[in-house]
Formats: sequence, C-alpha cells, structure tokens
Amino acid sequence: MAQRKQTVSVIIPVRNRVALVMGTLRSVMTQSRQPDAVIVVDNASTDETAEAVKLAFRNWSIAEGHKKPRLVLVSEEKLGQGAARNRGLREADTDWVMFFDSDDEMLPNHINRAMTVAEQNNDAQIVGWNVMQEDHLGKRNLLAFYSADARFHNLFHGSMSTLRYMARTELFHKVGGWDESIPIWEDIELGSRLLNESPLIVKIAGWPTVVLHNFDKASVSGTTFTSRIGSYDPALESISRQLPKRKRHWIALKEAILAADIYREGSHAEAEKIYRQALAKTPSAYHRLILRLAYTYRRLGGKGAAQILRPFI
Repeated sequence: MAQRKQTVSVIIPVRNRVALVMGTLRSVMTQSRQPDAVIVVDNASTDETAEAVKLAFRNWSIAEGHKKPRLVLVSEEKLGQGAARNRGLREADTDWVMFFDSDDEMLPNHINRAMTVAEQNNDAQIVGWNVMQEDHLGKRNLLAFYSADARFHNLFHGSMSTLRYMARTELFHKVGGWDESIPIWEDIELGSRLLNESPLIVKIAGWPTVVLHNFDKASVSGTTFTSRIGSYDPALESISRQLPKRKRHWIALKEAILAADIYREGSHAEAEKIYRQALAKTPSAYHRLILRLAYTYRRLGGKGAAQILRPFI
C-alpha cells in the first residue's frame, strides 16, 4: 500500500526581531521539501518585523515542480510565546505542527527528513530529533531528544523543548495547547501534558538538522537562574500535577539542582531557601538524601546530577 503524503505547518512566533527572523525564514524557504504552511505570528512588534515578513513572503521562491506553501502572517497582541504559539496553532490545518523560533535555523533537509520518518511510521504522534545549540562565540553543544524514559528526560534535560520535535496537530489540540500563564519552562510543561497521552514517539537518528542560536535570549527570559527566581514555580506546579504520585519527588530534585545553580551564581541565601523548601516537601528520608547528594554535587560544579542519580529515583 502506498504511503499517504502527510502535511506539516511550521509556526514561528516573532517579536521585534526583524533581522533575525529573515535568517530563519530563509532556512525554511531553502528546504528540499517545502512545508505545507508557514505561519508567522507577529507578537505585538514595534519595529518593522511585520513589513519584513510580508516582503519575505512576496519573494518566497521554490524549486521548479514544487508547490508553494500557504504563507500566513497573523498578529497576536497578548505578549508571550504561549499566546503567540496558540494563535499560530489555531491557523494550522495540517497533519503535523512544527513550532520554530525566530532566531534559529533548519538545515536544508530538515523537513524532508522529519516528514519521511512520519510517513514511514503512520501511528507516530511525536517525531523528535537532536538539536545543535550554538552560542555567540560559535561554541556548539548537542541537545538530545529522548524517546525512552521521556518523562524523566523532559523534566531534567528539556527533551521536549520547542525545537526538538513535531507533533500531530490533533494531539496539540487535545492537550489544550500552550499554557499562556506560564512565563518560563512552558515547553517542558506542555511536554508533560503531551506525554500524559502516552503517544507513540519516534526519534530520528543521525546528525542534527536544526541549529539553535543562543544569541538573543535575554529579551525573553533573562540570562541567569537568579534573575528568574519565582518564574519557574508555575511550570513546576503544573508538571507535578501531571506526574504519577510515585514520581512527584522528581520536582523537589529539580528544585534542588536549580538551587545549586543559583548558589553557583553567588546568590547563596536565595539558593539555600529554595533548597530547604525542596527538602521540606520531601517526606521520604531516602529521597531527601538524594536531594542532598544532587545539591552538593551540582553546587561544587558537577554535571549530570539527575542522570547519575536516575537509577536511584
């Protein structure tokens, strides 16, 4: 039986990034397999972003024999990535949705590779891939997607962060889309709700075909853990409700590791307060020991605390 060609929308929220979004759109325009729709959501920009996107759409070029995507520019006045992404999601009428950020890029075979895997796995609901992160100095770091032990890796390693997967459009709608009240780690929170549906997950093997540029994140969420104290709580509280009761101590472990990062930034009093709160909400003496080990190890500069302790939690 011939495989049915499936469709995908790429949704890109943007606010005041007129130069950066042009690079992102060029990377989509030059895909060997064009998406079926490109939906850009202007999130109340005050610069020339909207005009630049309109110009890029008018000049959208495709190879001979290819169909031009449906190009959509909509606006969302409510500030925030969640509101902008939900606005784009309402415009999507394809089988799949791939959310993308306005300062990142996809290599030319990314969409073709993702959709080929989707079409080869008709029951798949999530298709994920590794991402390459690049900082302003050109240093690169691999960000992995995990199809196994997905809940753990989503919480501790951000495996379901925005650029590491695409999902069935109907699945995004089923879980209610993005929670617009969550200021940070909203992608981890959404990932938790998606995983609650026990979706069939397929991971793409091979070298990453998405590059995440860590150039301009300060405008979104600040640059240090300390500057975002308190902003993490809504996501963690929601994720705690999504987790099975036997795994809710994971949240305290996440908070202990976060406290250690805050300590290492020099905010010792704030770090100790968060750490003590994490201990206080952990009734098991065994799990409090795990928290102490994680906090001490990470505070001293150790890496991969959660992964090292995974067999014991």
